[in-house]
Amino acid sequence: MDRLPGRHVDRIMLALLIASTAAATPPQVQAAADLCRPVLARRAGGKIASIDVTKFTIGRKEIALRGRVTVFAGMAAPAPGFASAHHLVRTQFSYRCTVKRSKVRSASLAPLR
Repeated sequence: MDRLPGRHVDRIMLALLIASTAAATPPQVQAAADLCRPVLARRAGGKIASIDVTKFTIGRKEIALRGRVTVFAGMAAPAPGFASAHHLVRTQFSYRCTVKRSKVRSASLAPLR
């Protein structure tokens, strides 16, 4: 039996592992996404379930993010003493957010179809 094909697969797997580690999101992009999260939640009118960064640009003083966000929008709290059925609506948006010097400069949401 020839062990060469097995070694070839091992080398490919190792190369994929190294490539995926190198392609990880930089820490400053994750920090910018954390700053954008509350602003996007206010604009969407709910709680953010997930935020995905699909494209980012790092400039000298600003970071621009684009991606998809999933928001759970619910009903308002019922009046004291009243019961309410709690309905959650799962909505998806595309977003753009620009962070400059640890401040969100612009953020926009557009519903996905």
